[in-house]
Amino acid sequence: MVNQLKSEYNIVTMTPSKIILKEVVVSFKKPKQKQFGRSSKGLGLMHFNFFSVNDKDADDRLSRERGMQFKISKDCKLTDFNMNITTNEFKSVKFRLNFYNLENGLPSKIIIEKDVIFEVKDNFIGLYSFDLKPFDIYLDKEMGNIAVTIQWIESVKADEKSNFFAISTAMSATETSFFRDKNLSNWYKNGQSLTLFF
Repeated sequence: MVNQLKSEYNIVTMTPSKIILKEVVVSFKKPKQKQFGRSSKGLGLMHFNFFSVNDKDADDRLSRERGMQFKISKDCKLTDFNMNITTNEFKSVKFRLNFYNLENGLPSKIIIEKDVIFEVKDNFIGLYSFDLKPFDIYLDKEMGNIAVTIQWIESVKADEKSNFFAISTAMSATETSFFRDKNLSNWYKNGQSLTLFF
């Protein structure tokens, strides 16, 4: 039989067999919008300032970072970033939005490599919102707790005396904020809840 199959003139016929499968319905489930972070502006009594008494000029703030810890409990795509600015004496301040994993409770390695830069113009005060949809930033629930910071990268003073740029905040026993003065310097944390949210 096997030898016969080696012939160039063999014709093999096959009989089709129909198997009926159960109906499968594929439906689209619209993603739910969820906000995480502190959106409350508070009473305007507490401010987290980028200015330090040791600063001599706005350039002293270059690469300074302030941010919050966030818990990523579900996979998500970020649509916008928001912060409440309470004091702004600058014509322009440019920030970089950074995402870090945490090691020993402090920011460690960058986990989103995209260069997300935004600019706050014309002494803007109030709730500032920045559109993140063009950046396609996805956060995986396996990331767990992460740190998100804003990093001061460039500024233009409104006048020679311009010093202050502050975000509203509140003391918190459950939230953690992070800050460092220069790139690659040590991170510090405290129990404050900055008004930063997604």
